[in-house]
Parts: sequence; C-alpha cells; structure tokens
Amino acid sequence: MRTLARLAVACVAAALMVVGVSAHAQTMPAKADAFAKAAAEGISFQAQAARLAGSVSTNTEVKAFAVTMLADYSAAVTKFKQAASETSVKEAPEELTGKLKDMIDKLKMAPTASFDSLFVDTQVAMHRDLLVLFSDYAGSGENPALKKFAADFLLVLQDHQIRLEKLAKALPRPA
Repeated sequence: MRTLARLAVACVAAALMVVGVSAHAQTMPAKADAFAKAAAEGISFQAQAARLAGSVSTNTEVKAFAVTMLADYSAAVTKFKQAASETSVKEAPEELTGKLKDMIDKLKMAPTASFDSLFVDTQVAMHRDLLVLFSDYAGSGENPALKKFAADFLLVLQDHQIRLEKLAKALPRPA
C-alpha cells in the first residue's frame, strides 16, 4: 500500500513538473513576442520621424541627425527581421497606432517654427523608452537572436540619446 502511495505522489510530482515546464515554455515566446512587437513599433516610429525631420526641419544639425537616424533605423529593420524570425512579429509595421500615431501626427501638424524643438523633445522621450526596452531585453531576454539584436542596437540608441541631449540644449526654443 505504501508503495502505491509513493508511486501516486511521484506521478503527481512528475505531472506538476511537466505542467511547470510547459507553462514556463509558453511564457518565453510571449516575452519575445512582446519585445519584438514593441521594438518593431519603435523602429517604425523612429524611421518615420527621421524621414519627416529630413523634409521639414530648418536646422542643419537636426537634419544631419535625422539622416543618421534614418540610416541606423533602416539597418535595424534588416537585423530585426533576422532576429525576430522565431517570433510572431516578422517586421516593423507601416501603420502606427495609439500613442506612436498620435506623436507622429503631432510632428506632422507642428508649425515649421516649432518643429525642431518638438522633434528633439519627442526623440529624447522616445529614446529613453527604447533604452529601457532594449536594455531590459538585452539583460534578461530568453531568445538569443533577439537578445543579441537588443544588445547591439542598445549601443546605437545610447549614441542617439547623447546626441539628442546635446541638440536639445543647443536648439533655440520658440517664444
């Protein structure tokens, strides 16, 4: 009888371990998918904002930064597609939604005189968010390809943030 009871306990323990491993395996792709979705949306927003700044800005430093940004984010799209191949997200969306759509719409509607400062302020805030997103995933992501992409692109984001903070200090502010 004791042998039967021990066998039953062992079976229950084994079943719980299998359920636990299965649940853990299901959360891993969910985290990778969440990162991939947020990264793809951020990349798309940044590329669109850079194109807009390249055509609207009247400041040569802002235009130069927009050119760099567009090149960096265009390169990121290719690397992202390779890294995200095992997730449900395959590429950056063309159409933005929610907060990102609102931000790009504000940039599109900004008067030329205030565009540069609004663009830089928006970029400083967006890069802060992206730095947190990419830093978190580079440190604790479970998908090796996405983790490497996050770590590599983190260096680009840090460089952008430094340049943006300098631009923010140097830009004349509209009255």
